Amino acid sequence: TMHVSAVIEVSLIALVLAVLDQGFGDGLLAFAPSDVDYVFPSPISRRIVLLYRVPRLIFNAFFLAAIPLMLYFSFSRVLLIQSNMREFSRGPSTLAIVLCTGFYLNVALLVAVRVVDRTNWRRCLLAAAVLMGAVLGLTYLARGLDGFVGLALSAPLETAFLPVTLTMHVLRSQLTGVSSGHAGAYLAALYAVSFVLVFLTDTNFYEQSIVSSERFAALRAAAKGGVASVMAARATMRRQRSFRGYSLPPFGQGAGALLWAHLCAAWKRPFFNFGFAFLGSIVAGLIGVGAGRDQPAVGYGVLYFLAFYASIGYLTSARTAAESAIRRRDLISPLPLPAWQVVAANLSVPTITALLFGLGAGITCVLLHFSHPGYVAFALIVIFPIRVLSRMLVQYVTLLAYPDLSDRIQQVFSQFVAYLLFIPLVVVEGVLILPGILLQSPSLALGALLVTDCLFVWLLLYLAGKASAKAITTGEPVSLSVIFRGR
Repeated sequence: TMHVSAVIEVSLIALVLAVLDQGFGDGLLAFAPSDVDYVFPSPISRRIVLLYRVPRLIFNAFFLAAIPLMLYFSFSRVLLIQSNMREFSRGPSTLAIVLCTGFYLNVALLVAVRVVDRTNWRRCLLAAAVLMGAVLGLTYLARGLDGFVGLALSAPLETAFLPVTLTMHVLRSQLTGVSSGHAGAYLAALYAVSFVLVFLTDTNFYEQSIVSSERFAALRAAAKGGVASVMAARATMRRQRSFRGYSLPPFGQGAGALLWAHLCAAWKRPFFNFGFAFLGSIVAGLIGVGAGRDQPAVGYGVLYFLAFYASIGYLTSARTAAESAIRRRDLISPLPLPAWQVVAANLSVPTITALLFGLGAGITCVLLHFSHPGYVAFALIVIFPIRVLSRMLVQYVTLLAYPDLSDRIQQVFSQFVAYLLFIPLVVVEGVLILPGILLQSPSLALGALLVTDCLFVWLLLYLAGKASAKAITTGEPVSLSVIFRGR
């Protein structure tokens, strides 16, 4: 029970830190343009206008509470089955987590209303969250699960997050049948006090609310043009970055010059585009090694899950690169460049980030002497980026088949088609590595997977090149029959 409590408490702390981060952002004070035009100039009290946000806060509290609730109910079901305990009412547990998240949502709204310049505060919150995660992770690696539980349930951490502590008292009482005392009443009182404090203030938040609303309106308008438009809109909001020149001089000829241009553009934000992937891979390697200390199979599963989760981000980055390539195709198409080389250059940055992730995670596994470090490093450093590149190419082709970036339905459908086309690739990979699995030969399985993914990349790069050469930016689709047809 203590282990379950520690895991749920850490997940709740991570959740409330994310909620507090909303207060340092723009989301809580963003109103619809019609509200800004008609409600703000009206003789309605600012408290009443702020009260208009209450239904949204309550809905957000229920939505955010669903994450730890699913975790709690899953663990409690296992404990009840193992100990033959009777079923318990889920109402108090649900209400406690909703009140906890609602308290921090009220605090976030209070911060958003009272603090105008929140940039440095947000950075401090992010640094504290990263530091706390690193301390918990290192404690788990050094002292195991018991050390992690001791730190998660320590007095300083429970005092710093008192609403989370009260919530955990209610959750534990539901599992053990022991009374939680007045923890539920104290939690409800904290929520009520936070709610009253929000509406006691009469701070004029209209000016910063107008700024936040304009930003969100710009992002919503940019969303009609796809992910690349959203990223471009976010970049323009950070004016200090727009004046940052290229850090590297021009270099290369032909498609090599295009590749160098992409690298120079990415180097304008080196940590976000490259450093974050490498540092994240080291953290992923530490988590995988720690999870597989006693059972290597668990570590393999954790590493696979983290690599899969990271690949989703790299696919999103590749989609942004493909959308940008469609927009500037009129500039590139007159150049005498082979189409497949242009496609390879457009996907160079997300491929490099995937390579950096595999490199960092693989090196971490080798240095910490993880089980079968050679095989794990080979899979992460060599196979992982090639496998992700094959999926990027499938996504590139489907995006060219549905190139109307202003049609959101078409873009969602193209993403669905891309994920649907991933299934045959996975099936082929599974069939070809099956002999290695049956013969218990990791070398044979990894070799078959490497050859298969290399063939996929070669074939898909050829198809993406032909599709790119025949793509039409007016929205007319490029079908497979058109790709295989001659010039």
